[in-house]
Amino acid sequence: MARLRVRSPPFQRERLGLDFIKWDGTSPTIEADIDTAKKSVRQNAGVLANKIIMSADVKDVVKKDSTVRNLIRYTMPAAAGLLTNGELPPVLWNLKTIIGNSIENTANEGQANAITDVWNDNVSVMYV
Repeated sequence: MARLRVRSPPFQRERLGLDFIKWDGTSPTIEADIDTAKKSVRQNAGVLANKIIMSADVKDVVKKDSTVRNLIRYTMPAAAGLLTNGELPPVLWNLKTIIGNSIENTANEGQANAITDVWNDNVSVMYV
């Protein structure tokens, strides 16, 4: 599940009403959701969004989406690495793609490791 959030200067957060959109569901609308977020940044901050930040788990969902794969395959040279190294290209929909890969050990000292992702399932579209 991915929740889409928009951030605009000076770091104001606005919900788009797109919370709980399941991009790993049967008919995700990833590109349309990103377009809505970009439009919101432009209308509310007066600037064009230039970054998209997502967790590693969300990245894995996005890169497997057939619509996204076809967009990359037919519009980017050498499929921008998607088909060779399995990763998203550095720029999607004119947004620099940033993947939050950080993890942390949440276990108390002396206990067995409990490794979790630092990043949640929110996707942030913003101008930085």
